[in-house]
Amino acid sequence: MDNKKAFTLVELLVVVAIIALLVSILLPALGNARQQARNVVCASQIKQSSMAAFSYATGVSKNDRLPRGATGNGTDESDYFNGNSLSITNTIYEDSFECIARFLEDTRIMVCPNAIKWYENDAEYNGGRPFITAYNKSKSWNAFTLGYNYLGGHYAQNWPDPVDPQAVKWYSPSTLSDRGDLPLFVDLIWQSPYWANFGKGTDIAHAKNGAFRSADGTTSPDELVSKIGGNVGVLDGSVKWKSFDEMEKHHTYNFYRDLSRQMTFGWW
Repeated sequence: MDNKKAFTLVELLVVVAIIALLVSILLPALGNARQQARNVVCASQIKQSSMAAFSYATGVSKNDRLPRGATGNGTDESDYFNGNSLSITNTIYEDSFECIARFLEDTRIMVCPNAIKWYENDAEYNGGRPFITAYNKSKSWNAFTLGYNYLGGHYAQNWPDPVDPQAVKWYSPSTLSDRGDLPLFVDLIWQSPYWANFGKGTDIAHAKNGAFRSADGTTSPDELVSKIGGNVGVLDGSVKWKSFDEMEKHHTYNFYRDLSRQMTFGWW
């Protein structure tokens, strides 16, 4: 006769409850570990992107000039002040991008792993690589959209007096001889009432649960519980993780004749 005793319903429920408790404890830790791993990968990519820009400055351009970051149809800073050119910090001009690409094994390095999902529905998207948007093509602006803010080589080196009083002025480095502590590649943290018209008002690449996007361009990232921080790569080649509380607010869209577009901000 088989005298083996089966589990009672209560015992099974206790086991299930213990397993559920363990899962609830472990899943957040695994999620945090995954985000930390992406942060490290992202820092490495910023480092490699910076090294490619340095290689461009020393091997392609003259006078150690960094890749051109401006968009628009102008050719120099005077065109910017005449309204023929503009700067958007997550773009880089086509000829500069093609030259930088020579020094990278894979151009996907220039897109934050968390930011890829923002571009997946774009018709010009190409497997996680920088791309020229249909809008830029329609304007004959041959500028690639990156998955980072690229702060070098903009026509307006000294960005104008901030439209928003909380924004801090910043300087766009143009050559390798500029101050080594000037930011060059930084993670995307955006907020813009202007771009909210296009469905991307507030973006945080490294939020609590990965990439965060809200079409509400009036909500600043400092009001969101999901804020975390981002990597900041500077001109001396180093990369540092900064919490959001350590960052400053800056203008990231610079068009001399349209102040409404200048209500677009980034943090680094």
